Amino acid sequence: MSEPVDATKNEPLVYSQDKGPVRLSLSEQQKGEIQAITESIVEVDENIRRMAVPDVIHTLENGNPLNRILTDPNGKVTGYIACEDWFPHEGYLKYLGTTRATGRSLFAEIPAFLKFAKTEGYTKLSFHGWNDRLNSILERYDFKHIRDDEMADFKVGFFEKTL
Repeated sequence: MSEPVDATKNEPLVYSQDKGPVRLSLSEQQKGEIQAITESIVEVDENIRRMAVPDVIHTLENGNPLNRILTDPNGKVTGYIACEDWFPHEGYLKYLGTTRATGRSLFAEIPAFLKFAKTEGYTKLSFHGWNDRLNSILERYDFKHIRDDEMADFKVGFFEKTL
């Protein structure tokens, strides 16, 4: 059986079932690249981005089986997906960022991410929507807006999806 591929690049998806869970240990260079990506997400308030940088790196290295980094052919980080578990079998998509020049299709990766999460035993995924553009994309994959929460003096939508 062949692994899922990104049709735009004919490359394996970062959530190919054959890869299995991967525990990330980031180099100083990768941490710098992740910081630059996080700080460049202009759809999110600048103060929130600055506060998030150390937590993004900590979350990526927390051992969650859903965590991944995207790299270009030269090994430079071009994106990341950072998750944690809130409850047994319920994952929280805490951070997602890209350079927008990942060379990968986000639309190809999302279904593979959802399928991988389900095979890892997750029954529900959730996130707080700081980025309206990303919220809209994830709503296309049946994430539902549940409520608005107050966080850091901001009103932020809370979304979830049952797998």
